[in-house]
Amino acid sequence: MLPWFVVLGVACGLLAVVVSKGLFLVEDGFRRLPVNDFWHPVIGAVGFALVGLLVPRVLGVGYDAIGDVLNDKLTVGVIAVLAVAKLVAWWIALGSGTSGGTLAPLLLIGGSFGSLVGYLAAALEPGLGLSPGAFAVVGMAATFGASTRATFTSIVFLFELTRDYQVIVPLMLAAVVADLIAAALMHETLMTEKLARRGLRVQTEYEVDVLRTTTVREVMTREVQTLPATATVGDARRKLGAGIHSAYPVVDVEGRCLGMVSRGDLLRRPAEDSDPVTAIASRDVVSVSPEDAVFRALQRILEEEVEHLPVVEAAASWGSVPARTSSGPAAASSSWSAGSPDGGCWALASPSSAPATPAAAPAWPPSGPSPPSWSRRRAFPAGRRPGRGRPWLRR
Repeated sequence: MLPWFVVLGVACGLLAVVVSKGLFLVEDGFRRLPVNDFWHPVIGAVGFALVGLLVPRVLGVGYDAIGDVLNDKLTVGVIAVLAVAKLVAWWIALGSGTSGGTLAPLLLIGGSFGSLVGYLAAALEPGLGLSPGAFAVVGMAATFGASTRATFTSIVFLFELTRDYQVIVPLMLAAVVADLIAAALMHETLMTEKLARRGLRVQTEYEVDVLRTTTVREVMTREVQTLPATATVGDARRKLGAGIHSAYPVVDVEGRCLGMVSRGDLLRRPAEDSDPVTAIASRDVVSVSPEDAVFRALQRILEEEVEHLPVVEAAASWGSVPARTSSGPAAASSSWSAGSPDGGCWALASPSSAPATPAAAPAWPPSGPSPPSWSRRRAFPAGRRPGRGRPWLRR
């Protein structure tokens, strides 16, 4: 008997693929219609009504029809017509943008399909005493679970409906087989396909996230380019105009970072070329620790809407990771930046930049007055959120 439920699982997995792909093909067809989107529900209502006129039992929620299928009250021909008509009506309803539900239609379609397989199995092997109703119950769970990639949920749901312990093994077997078939033939599910088309990927498999398991210290390079504190605004303008980076750290003679200067600073703060660069440099920046995960650095870049992110050790030595364009899957192998572990200022060194000699970095703390209160995540005094859309600057 169990081999027939394996066959049912394979068939339900293929049905789940047809159900899902067919729905999105219908949606694509409605989008290509040479009419305004306003008319899509109207056209869908007309198509749904035509199907309902031909097969009235597809109208409504369908629980009565599901009960008749489970209790073997319908002939094979009626079940086949009901399954096809319900599938077409459901495609039209959801594809046109109107409400059509998911649970009850999939249960009716899967139950009818499972019942047809049950009738086929009973005809081929009448001595086994196979019940089409049992195949209908298992077909419901297998089709719904494979379509939505919620296999365990469908198993528990159908068992709670039947409370029949004898159906547990066939139910689990067919549902798992159907899920394997559907997962092999389609990357997305009925629930995630629309999200994927909008750019939101929903992970369904367990996998190691390299960005969460790699630290910033592991992927940074120590070749940096800086601006001395004695530089002028004109020097900064020429360096930024070269197009290598969009921001540079400003350092003193001992290699300590005094701030950051970016193209945005040049645009927002009018100054003469002869003015010192410290007049326009931003003093309060967003940063991460070398021990933070690369994912944390990328998250802060996106949350704070900055183009570069310095790396700050507990002893206030500096580094930086590059802009968002360097944060892809291959980021851990090449294009991150940082600086010297001995202290001083670390800055951006993207793949396109030429190697540069790091600024001299004395041991920390240096002689002289101490800098403002350093912290692990903030390079300058804490207490204010960084300015949105203003790299390096806190409001």
